[in-house]
Amino acid sequence: MNFNRYFLPDVEGDLLNIVDFVIVGPGGDDRSAELPRRWAGGFKGTARCLPYEVRSERCALLDMELADEVGRQNAQPSADIVELYGMVEGADLNGKNVLIDFTGMEQPAIFYLTKCLREHRRARRIFGLYTEPLLYKTLPGPPFEEAFDLTEEFIAFRALPGFVRAYDRRRGRQLLVYMGFEGRRFLKVFEEVNPGRRHTHAVFGIPAFQPGWQYLTLGSNQAALEISRPTLHQAEANNIFDAHEIACRVADTYPDLQLVLAPIGTKPHAVGAAICAAQREDVLIIYDFPIKQRFLRTVGVGKTSVYNLTELLLG
Repeated sequence: MNFNRYFLPDVEGDLLNIVDFVIVGPGGDDRSAELPRRWAGGFKGTARCLPYEVRSERCALLDMELADEVGRQNAQPSADIVELYGMVEGADLNGKNVLIDFTGMEQPAIFYLTKCLREHRRARRIFGLYTEPLLYKTLPGPPFEEAFDLTEEFIAFRALPGFVRAYDRRRGRQLLVYMGFEGRRFLKVFEEVNPGRRHTHAVFGIPAFQPGWQYLTLGSNQAALEISRPTLHQAEANNIFDAHEIACRVADTYPDLQLVLAPIGTKPHAVGAAICAAQREDVLIIYDFPIKQRFLRTVGVGKTSVYNLTELLLG
């Protein structure tokens, strides 16, 4: 399988020439606005915005101009998330090259959009894009144990549209957690799934977005790691393909156990996990539906990665 990942400056000219259709999230920080600002004057195709509201599980797929930053940030969901498939169907993606900017999208919307595009299978090529932050806002704390207060509250665990699958009671459960900076989320999902002894896996984002951030992940998740005693895996924090490969490998290595994915780390890791679950009907996704803090959680604009997802989503 041929996986392709690039940094935006290296392929931007070619990408701008071939992409017909762009989907972005509303976002609200500088990095979410990076692609719309760069392409506002040169993109000649169709642009849509995908807002999503966590509490109501409502979304929309709205026509927009990339230059309309106010309209993008104020985009409001208007329909149930399960109607997204019909919105994608009506968007006329037949034979088009589609670019999805995951940066400003809510993760539940990403999960379902991924499933819709894989089932729709009418686009010619699908590319993903993600812009990293330079910094996350933290609370004061000991070195490498900074407190990340990124979430205002959590909604109760519930099924993700498109991934409603029953536990197979004939098989034990194994849990694969993509770790982020909030260790309480790891503990919460571990208690919810309650995997068998030695049936937990955890993915570190190494190399991290910035040097040293892997130690912040380690410090924040230390209690969860001590309790769960997981098998550890390493995947580049900005690499969708690494995350996808690990999930598929764990599922194949332990076929007698049902795999439960908890994508609570980086957004590229979440996309890789979602694609694996979209490909395999017996793989589950568990998610805690965080309500983000109202203030901006990140500062600055880091690297922008581009991913050719054509084979994974359409192959």
